[in-house]
Amino acid sequence: MKTWMLIAGAAVIAVGIGLTLAMTGNSANSKTPTPEVIETDACLPDLPPAGGPQPQAVVDNEQHDFGETAAGIGGSHDFIITNKGGYKLLLNKGTTSCPKCTLADISPNEVPPGGTAKVKVTWKPDSEDSMYRQTATICTNDPKRRKIELTIAGSVTKPIDVTPLSVVFNNQTAGEPATGEVTLQSRQDEPLKVLSHSFSNEATKDFYEVTYQEVPPPTDGNVKSSWKVHVTLKPGLPLGQINQTIKLETNSQAMPTIEVPVEGKITTDISFIGKGWDPQYDLLMMGTLNHRRDEERTIMILVRGPHRNETDIKVESTDPEFMEATVGEKSAVRNGEIVQFPLTIKFPKGHPGVNRLGNKESPSAKVNLVTTHPQAPKLQIRIRLATTLDTL
Repeated sequence: MKTWMLIAGAAVIAVGIGLTLAMTGNSANSKTPTPEVIETDACLPDLPPAGGPQPQAVVDNEQHDFGETAAGIGGSHDFIITNKGGYKLLLNKGTTSCPKCTLADISPNEVPPGGTAKVKVTWKPDSEDSMYRQTATICTNDPKRRKIELTIAGSVTKPIDVTPLSVVFNNQTAGEPATGEVTLQSRQDEPLKVLSHSFSNEATKDFYEVTYQEVPPPTDGNVKSSWKVHVTLKPGLPLGQINQTIKLETNSQAMPTIEVPVEGKITTDISFIGKGWDPQYDLLMMGTLNHRRDEERTIMILVRGPHRNETDIKVESTDPEFMEATVGEKSAVRNGEIVQFPLTIKFPKGHPGVNRLGNKESPSAKVNLVTTHPQAPKLQIRIRLATTLDTL
């Protein structure tokens, strides 16, 4: 009985060993190559005959640090590969890790024993990257080094800084001029020159005056040359959002064109301020009213610009009609730069219940004004309010 159990145990062990060998295979004697991408890449040249002399690829320095460069400025470097083996070394171009890197040339592609080859790698970074690092791959017939990765590294900076990035005219009145400026600072050795300018929006270009001049660069840092660009906004630009970009043509190879957006909003010479006034939506918020008492609100109408002194404002109509609106006497403020009119809106005691919430079912209340201002002959003030039932 014990003998039978020993024989059975040995059989199980033998089967286990056999299964293990079948699953792992004999890698030392296997003719099937391991399924690695490196053995199937099209760039890989054929290996030399086994058992004979073999090539040996040795690179003088596999990484080149180009230091600091400007975005848009290209460069190149020659890597040296020596064949220290006893068989000819074959070199083929592989891939690169960046779209702006190229393997321009391998000379020669076939390197005899003891010979050398130059591998030229070129690059042209198109954006700032403080830790720029890219690789280029060379495929060889060296059985111990089928691929060589050549690395280029450094830091990339913007060749020309634009400060600020845009010219902004916030709530600029149509009748008044305004000015803004940007500074260009170049780190390039060649002195920067602004050659000319153009506009993206030809329809409004006549409302802008652009001048530029070279100014001394700051003494600290690595700025080599500096320019000031002055932008003057002339009166008369159409009301609404400003839609313009100034295109500066320069002598810089890295940044031949610099775009400076002009942003902001052109408003009329007439504006409103006061409790409950929302300038973003041009809306007066009066909240909840009580019909048992007079409810009134006074806001100020401000008039700027060259027509401020001769401008008069009157009430044309109100909606609802029982709402009262009165324009008071005008007065000058800020040393005469602004003329203001008080506008009082009143819901008299005993007024009907009303909901004017500013939607389709319940439109805003309105005060319609007429003026003698040439840019704004008519004005409308929208009012949001409600009278709740518990106050009736």
